[in-house]
Amino acid sequence: MMWSFALWGLCHIAVYPVAKSIVVAAAIVVLALVGAALQDHKKERLQPGQWPAWEAKTSYLPFAAIAAGRARFGHFGMHALAGGLVVWLVATWAHGPLAGMAAGIWRWF
Repeated sequence: MMWSFALWGLCHIAVYPVAKSIVVAAAIVVLALVGAALQDHKKERLQPGQWPAWEAKTSYLPFAAIAAGRARFGHFGMHALAGGLVVWLVATWAHGPLAGMAAGIWRWF
């Protein structure tokens, strides 16, 4: 989730490089990535017996545990994929009325 916020911020900086947008998006990027790393360190301190087992099957970088063979991709069905698509379509559609600029596929419609 934190990486999604960071990617969101990087995309907003790339698409709309205005000073006020850059400041807000860069702050979100830094907070997301540094915050995620600090959360991992906090969990390591608070759960010393459980954290190594969890850390062995996950990773800080997206999909790194899957690429390394420590985790599997999946455990969700078509309803989850369809629901995610609907949420994305609604969120990107709402970007137009709320922010005054179309986003996602709505930029081409």
